[in-house]
Amino acid sequence: MAMNYILVVDDEADIRDIYDMILSRAFPLDVVSAESGKKALEIIKEKGRPEIIISDLNMPNGDGHFLYTSLKEMGMNVPFVICSTDSPAVLKKRFPDIHGFIE
Repeated sequence: MAMNYILVVDDEADIRDIYDMILSRAFPLDVVSAESGKKALEIIKEKGRPEIIISDLNMPNGDGHFLYTSLKEMGMNVPFVICSTDSPAVLKKRFPDIHGFIE
């Protein structure tokens, strides 16, 4: 069953909670969280395509780049925002058609 939701992917529970608090107040969508790229893919298979993905870059068990490339390989074009301390110039090379960055 497909649903409208925002997918937040971060290995830190506190960060996921902050995103949930902010996004659920700002948007009329469910906020669904995953602790890794692999878990995010499981959620997408279960719930369908999210409206947007906000993902940490460095995580165990499937980092943000793994998730991004997996979605591209599946032919799933989802707005994707990456969170990283890397510079936007470096990130743009790794994520050529990314929708945004959070530093």
